[in-house]
Order: sequence, then structure tokens, then C-alpha cells
Amino acid sequence: MRLFVESRGNAMIRTESKGRLRRGPESRSEFDISLKTPFSLERTLQSEQCPADLWFFDKSENGWVSYMPFQNQWTKLILRQERNTIVVTCVPARRNAENIKKALFYHLSLDSDANSLMSSFHGDKYLSTVFQYCEGLRVMRDLNREYRVIEAIITQNTSVRMIKTVQRLLFLHYGDNVQIGEEIIHTYPNIERIANEKIDALKSKCKVGYRAEYLKNMSQVLLLEDTIGRLERMSTDEAKAYLMGFKGVGRKVSDLILMYGLGRGDVFPMDVWVKKAIKREYFHNSNSVSDKELYEFASEYFGNFASIINLMIFTYERRDKRQFFNYCIWR
Repeated sequence: MRLFVESRGNAMIRTESKGRLRRGPESRSEFDISLKTPFSLERTLQSEQCPADLWFFDKSENGWVSYMPFQNQWTKLILRQERNTIVVTCVPARRNAENIKKALFYHLSLDSDANSLMSSFHGDKYLSTVFQYCEGLRVMRDLNREYRVIEAIITQNTSVRMIKTVQRLLFLHYGDNVQIGEEIIHTYPNIERIANEKIDALKSKCKVGYRAEYLKNMSQVLLLEDTIGRLERMSTDEAKAYLMGFKGVGRKVSDLILMYGLGRGDVFPMDVWVKKAIKREYFHNSNSVSDKELYEFASEYFGNFASIINLMIFTYERRDKRQFFNYCIWR
């Protein structure tokens, strides 16, 4: 059992029997998360999946950093992995870490069953290679689901670097300023502010171009309707049809919303990298197969594992071309 310590300045204050002894200029506390199945924090947060944009590697902290609100208080979280353990540092110190631990389990899909995934496709040589390369990779699930809806819209026809730039501008212009220790961050963009903004202002402030109209319209929908609650009550097919009824939301964007915003494991957002791999590995590069056929095959063949396999194929196919942009969108 470890000693939980709350530190202020150079003083160390004992509070209860959890965590580690730390010194520093600000109040902070630590706790561990034990991992029961293979998990790679680095691979997951460098995978270019949408929720990973909320994290960046801070050399001064020697860990991965993000910010989350808990019980009406914003908290800086610093994660680092030590073999089968994730060490979590909270700033300011949190005496009850259970709600943070639960949030991280959900956010990082630490409850996923990797053994079932691999055993379900043990005869597929291509997937065996993909699984080996991507060991420890998980599909992340966003805690702010309304933000995930509008963020999915800005991913259309653009680069990873530009997506992160746009996100930071949305946080800067439409979020609140919050001080955490010695830092000031910009919180998630306020949906009401985007809904009430002029389209031209959205374009000029956030470099979203034609997507400004889609962002404004979707923000108005989120503001006026219980969109998330409605999606939760729908089947995956019903949810896709509902989302694609809105201007600017096609099949891929709807799949991204369901995959990262609602944790649906049976969606398969088809980008050019994944489509090329499916066509090559399962259709012998046939020029006669349509995108619809590729999509239907992937959805049926991969089933409830479609989302994680989609992310793994994307990661594997980009193994020689992937770039990691260590970019903080919060400040």
C-alpha cells in the first residue's frame, strides 16, 4: 500500500493511504490503474484517432497530458505507463479518485477483451499480422459526446494537422478560460456560442471553410434536441440514418460519431487507407467491387469488432507514412 500525499509548495501533507509521495509547486496526487490485458498507452494516443487529439506528450512531466472536468472542477491528468500499470497524476490533488478511474477506463477502453478479438479471427493471416503490429491499441471513447458530434464534421477532407489546428481555434474562441494550478486552459467549445455565431465569423475565426454552415446547424440541433439521448436509444442502423439526415453528415462522419462518441463497436468508417486494404486482402484488388460492397462486407465480416479492426487496419496500413503531431489544443 502506498502513501497518498498532497503537496503544496515544498510541503508534503499526508491525507490517506493511496498514491505516491510527490514534491512540487502545486497540489497533486497519484493513483495506479492495473492492466489485466495487453494495453499500450503510447500506441493508443499516437494512433491519430479522434479522441487522441485531446492528449499531448509533455516532456517536463514525462507523461501524457489532458484535462477533464470532474464534480464541477477541471483537473489536469498526467498519464505514464509502467509495464502493466498506468500511473495517473491529478492536478490539483483529488482525494477520491474513483470517478476519474472510471472515466479513464471508459475513455481508453481498458475494459476491452483483446483475447476474444484475436480468437475470433485466428484463421485470417492478414488480420493476424495486423493484430501483432497493433498489440495494445484501443478505440478511445470521448467523455464529451456533444463535442464529438461537431468535431467529426471538421474531419472531412483535411489533414490531421489541420484538424488539430481547427480544434484549438474552436477551444480558443468558443470555450471558457479556466486556471489549473499555474496554467490557463481553454475548455471544450460551448455549443450555444457556436449555434449563435455567424457563419462568416466561424469561417474567419476557426478556418473551417464550407464546414462552418454544418457546424452551426449541428450545434443548433444539439442545443434544441436531446440528440445524444435519441442516438443512445437507437440501433446502429437507425442512428446512422438519423445522423445522415443532417447536412454535412455522410456515412463516414456518422460512423465516427457513433464509434468515438457513443462507443459503438460495430461501425466501420471507410477511409482511403482502409478501403484499399479491404479491397486488396479480401477482393483480390477487383475493379468491379463497389464501395458499398466493401462496406457491407466489412460490417458483416468484422461484426461487433468492426471499430477496433478498422482502427488497427488504418494504423497498420499507415505504418511507414504515419506522422505524430504532438499538438496541445487546450492552450
